[in-house]
Amino acid sequence: MAFSFSGCGSSIDDYTGVWMGLDERGGAKAKLYQYEIDLSNDGVSYTIKVTQFDYDISPTGQQAQWRASTPHLFNGYKDGSGNLVTEIGVIRSEPSNFRLVYGNINLVRKAKNTEVKLKYVLRSNVEATYPGIAIAD
Repeated sequence: MAFSFSGCGSSIDDYTGVWMGLDERGGAKAKLYQYEIDLSNDGVSYTIKVTQFDYDISPTGQQAQWRASTPHLFNGYKDGSGNLVTEIGVIRSEPSNFRLVYGNINLVRKAKNTEVKLKYVLRSNVEATYPGIAIAD
């Protein structure tokens, strides 16, 4: 199931804030990512905290449990083109669509129901792959 969307809202800085996006590669093993991006005290560099969410599927494929990784911290800076260059790659801003792009992941600003909606997409992928699976959120 492909899922495409654009974010909403505005900000003085194209990067700071909490962002969420899906990496749907892997079907039932797809991942939801949360990027918390803050401007560092020096006013130039950025700190990025990335948390990964997914369903841990039992070896028998009969149960799935929602889980979150330990957050990972990275540093970054804007290059001459306005991209955010980090230790994990380049994050590109698309202000006209109110989103960031990191590889194949479109990140939108986290709003009231963003996590719930994206989690539902992952849940649907799990249910499609493992019909009748017991899912614990």
